[in-house]
Amino acid sequence: MRDMDSTARALGDLLAYHEQTRAPKVISCRPLTGGYSRVMTHAVVAWPDGVEQALVLRSDPPPEEIVYKTDRVTEWNVLRALTKAAAVAMPPALYFDDGSRLGAPTIVLGCCDGPSLQAASMDEAAELDSYAEQVADTLAGIHNVDLGLLDGSLSPPDDWESYVNGLIDEWALAERAHPESVPVLRYLSAWLRAHRPEPMNMVLVHGDFQASNLLVKDGLQAIDWEFAHVGDPREDLGWFSLFSASISAPNLYARDPEGFLARYRARTGASPEAVNQATVGYFSVVAATRVYLSILQSAAAMAEGKAQGVMLTYNLNACALGNFNWLSICQSLEGAL
Repeated sequence: MRDMDSTARALGDLLAYHEQTRAPKVISCRPLTGGYSRVMTHAVVAWPDGVEQALVLRSDPPPEEIVYKTDRVTEWNVLRALTKAAAVAMPPALYFDDGSRLGAPTIVLGCCDGPSLQAASMDEAAELDSYAEQVADTLAGIHNVDLGLLDGSLSPPDDWESYVNGLIDEWALAERAHPESVPVLRYLSAWLRAHRPEPMNMVLVHGDFQASNLLVKDGLQAIDWEFAHVGDPREDLGWFSLFSASISAPNLYARDPEGFLARYRARTGASPEAVNQATVGYFSVVAATRVYLSILQSAAAMAEGKAQGVMLTYNLNACALGNFNWLSICQSLEGAL
């Protein structure tokens, strides 16, 4: 647990460095619940004109507790570019610390005080059809971002075929590198290669697009961009459908999949041949590659005594469910792709 007094002092130093002529005073710092793979802190600062502002600090955990290995510098560069271009509805990226002050690489964001979409959807009065439409619109907005606005923060793949083949290969490579045999990974790699859908243009992909990473405030605001990359847009569609079906209730995608995808296609120009329930199902497996393989690497590290933590244990339990879901998806799509 991060010491909040030390965090407050370090945050004050960081803000004084960036805002030398109008440095604010840090009023409070407290741990923020809901962060899954990063250490989250809520802070309130008072500016010289008396205005108070809430901030969110997003930091790396201690090395032994890291579940997903992602890069704060890359995430910061993406968020800074998107904030500068006002390209996506999201809390603004304000400051970055390389760890020299706060003890770990940390992104400082503006605070959005709205509830997560997952929490809002559980309300009995929630207008779920409206939320589903907003999700489709938000996802289309992310995928419509001009890649030139990213200021080179993300490297685009050379081409669709080599990119998707690389994702598929990761399943088999991970199985070879793992301390024990995981035959389901070899099966998934072979099945995915034999059933590839038609290619699409590469776009900005959120990488962890799910209801708990969408905040309800003036529409929807997307948070937690640590897996952002340039890739196939159906990765986000597939991950949202898989996550909604297995973890996040109610399932906004399953309420009306055809209506959801029709709305998305209308806002992106995607064809029905490229974006449909079968291709979304296919990419629900492909999109799990980065997350699942990070967990697998952490499991190997835990077996060697190099990693620990409650979240890692929880994720290990989720792996078995994931294997079952992916095999079921492959079976159900056998005649559709």
